Amino acid sequence: MNKKNGFLIVDALAAACILVCTMVPAMVAVHRALAVYTRCCRQTVLLEVTQNEIEKWRGGYTHQDGQEAAYAQGKEKYTVRFFIQPAMEGWEKREVEVTNDAGETQHLYYLARKEKKG
Repeated sequence: MNKKNGFLIVDALAAACILVCTMVPAMVAVHRALAVYTRCCRQTVLLEVTQNEIEKWRGGYTHQDGQEAAYAQGKEKYTVRFFIQPAMEGWEKREVEVTNDAGETQHLYYLARKEKKG
């Protein structure tokens, strides 16, 4: 074989193989990074929604044990559940559970004084 231009087909194939071998792992890494970023964004929004519901409850909005509500924020739809469990004497543990359409769930708890009925 004569190397007229200083570049052979073999050299081109070797360069293509090296390019593929370096680009594929880089593209896989970028794909994984974007997937992690997207999941973190969804979890952050889910936690924000859960925190907003806790703040409403702490602010005096009343919920019953086992109560469920559904609402939408932007394109996402959320299901909110409220649970009350006895804790120490005179206190109760309140839990807010928020689930999005993808099935991801977030829980937040806080202690509150038992409401006196009467």
